[in-house]
Amino acid sequence: MEMSYPTTKHSHDIWHVTKNLGKKIMKVAKQKENGVLLQWAKDIINHFWFSCKTASNYEHFLSIWRSVLHHITNKDEWILSHGQGINKCLHEPLSENEERTKPWLDPEEDAKVLKTLAQVLLNQRFLNRVDYYLNFRFAYTPPVCRIRNELAALDHSIHSDRGVMRNKEGVIVKKHIPISGILFRKPSSVDLKTNGMRRRRELMEDDPRRIGRNLAPEEPPSTQVLVKEKISRF
Repeated sequence: MEMSYPTTKHSHDIWHVTKNLGKKIMKVAKQKENGVLLQWAKDIINHFWFSCKTASNYEHFLSIWRSVLHHITNKDEWILSHGQGINKCLHEPLSENEERTKPWLDPEEDAKVLKTLAQVLLNQRFLNRVDYYLNFRFAYTPPVCRIRNELAALDHSIHSDRGVMRNKEGVIVKKHIPISGILFRKPSSVDLKTNGMRRRRELMEDDPRRIGRNLAPEEPPSTQVLVKEKISRF
């Protein structure tokens, strides 16, 4: 896609990378000597979301992302900057009356803990993929996500019975990727203009929405007829 559409911005779902990052942080935090990180794991993940949403490029992201290693030691400003010259946290000053529920890490006593955490957060293989998650463009609400999943399931059901594509020798065509091969399907013959979602949906005969506003099979009498045929009990 990079060769065919060089001007198109390619983005990945940030949820997947945060999930994997969280697993790696928790794996380190569950070690006896790194137990203090258990209370910081969620905040570090939230900081990754913030960094990806705020940063406009890789250097900007790196400068914001690395600040978390200073923040958890109760340092909101530092001398040497990272990336684009940011040398302080971007949050508002913490109030002195704000109740602290997490212990700060000591740069000297917890030096090994910080070094282990830095190896996870600044892993070069992890950072090489960050460009796909920067400045993500879409954020869906839970109802929208549910509907999109249902539409994906319907689309899969429609095409699940299509035969696989074969080459001139009759061999099944596969797309080779590191994990497994993906079978190519034959081109769909479904005409979306006539058989797709654009056409009006027809209700089943027993669908309750076919019931009219009146349960009786006859039209109700007019008001004039009711007044004329009115019978008083007095």
